[in-house]
Amino acid sequence: MHSTARIIFVVSLALGSLSACGKTQAESGPGFRPPAAGAYEDRPTGPAIDMITKSGDYPERRYAVDRVDMTLTEECMREAGIPWSGVVDKPNPEAKYGGTISLDRIRRHGYGLSDGDIAEPAPATPPADDKRLRLALLGPPDDLERLTITGSATYGYPRRGCAARAHVAVYGDLETWARIFYLPQEVNLDLHQRAIADERYAAAVTRWRECMKQRGHSYESPGDIPATLVQQYRRAPQPLAQRRAAEIALALQDVGCNKQVGLAATGLALRREYASKLDPPLGRELNRLAALFDAAEQRSLTNRPGPGAARSDARE
Repeated sequence: MHSTARIIFVVSLALGSLSACGKTQAESGPGFRPPAAGAYEDRPTGPAIDMITKSGDYPERRYAVDRVDMTLTEECMREAGIPWSGVVDKPNPEAKYGGTISLDRIRRHGYGLSDGDIAEPAPATPPADDKRLRLALLGPPDDLERLTITGSATYGYPRRGCAARAHVAVYGDLETWARIFYLPQEVNLDLHQRAIADERYAAAVTRWRECMKQRGHSYESPGDIPATLVQQYRRAPQPLAQRRAAEIALALQDVGCNKQVGLAATGLALRREYASKLDPPLGRELNRLAALFDAAEQRSLTNRPGPGAARSDARE
């Protein structure tokens, strides 16, 4: 895990753009009693490893649960008289190969650097003047629960509001939602660092580098490409339309070499390998969370949205 703790206040909860306002409501929901601690294996099992690495069938399962969570949030906001809708990211088909971005999105956006002004990223929080909506959706801004992941991060998340109510309805309680949402991703970040330091990954990067050289490009690693492009765009600004085509072509060559040498696949295999060897206390906790996610999935089946509900985000 990262040695420097950071505090992250989660105010948008990846619920999409905000468009109206309303009142708070008291939170309540059914509790859930997980299996006894001794029922969990010391090392992460397949479902837990899928959850940590966002691979296997977990992305599709998580997508289905998230759509239900979103639908319940929208229903709660509607009951408060607020016309609001969120979005749910579609599963990335490339995740099974270790890819972090879908090939379709790369074909349309490249690295996403030519979609707008890179110096002004979109705000990650609700509009400041929409206080009533913020209150209804996320509760009072100072009413946060905190989840600390030792040596890594402290997350603050709303205890009240329609989003919290939906989480309780699907996951049984907010702490379960928070631990499923945040702990696996922090573990995955650590596994990523271990994987890229592995000599097997370094060998795959060398193969990728040679592949790119054959296509007329000289980059040390895939991560160097966006950073280099940003500097180029800042030194010699061009109309977005002019640079977009070249950026997409470069991104597709990058992905082509990545697949040809199995770079992302190697990274995923290493993350899964290292995940299977996590220390017993963490392994048991991740197996517990995988079981709790199973319960959330079953709970969500009784609230499955119909066609058109909880629209999917166009992004992939």
